[in-house]
Amino acid sequence: MILAWLATTASAFNLICSGVHVTGTLKPDHLGFEKRNEVRESWVYRIDLEAERWCWQDCTTTQAIVMANDTTIYLEHAEDKFSGINHSGYISRETGEVHHRKNYGNDIDVRRGKCERRPFSGFPKRKF
Repeated sequence: MILAWLATTASAFNLICSGVHVTGTLKPDHLGFEKRNEVRESWVYRIDLEAERWCWQDCTTTQAIVMANDTTIYLEHAEDKFSGINHSGYISRETGEVHHRKNYGNDIDVRRGKCERRPFSGFPKRKF
């Protein structure tokens, strides 16, 4: 029983991240963007590698982890050329660096920073 608990705690953890949150508009050539706002902030990811799930902040819902290997956790990667929505997010397991980017058409939202591991605080209870 203790070994099962240790295995779960090793693969499930919170990440407390701090860095910059930048919003802006993509340039017409899509090579860069014009900043509208940049603020320093902190945020939290809850990650369970064994369950292949993650969430962030108040964690009302969870999402599937795209992929995890020895060096990187890929939280999301989605692209819809029709709607212009593009999401990508990854965390380096070696440096703690995080890069999370969301495009909505020409609007862009980027979080970059560093994360530190903390004990896992759990996921929301499922209804069924």
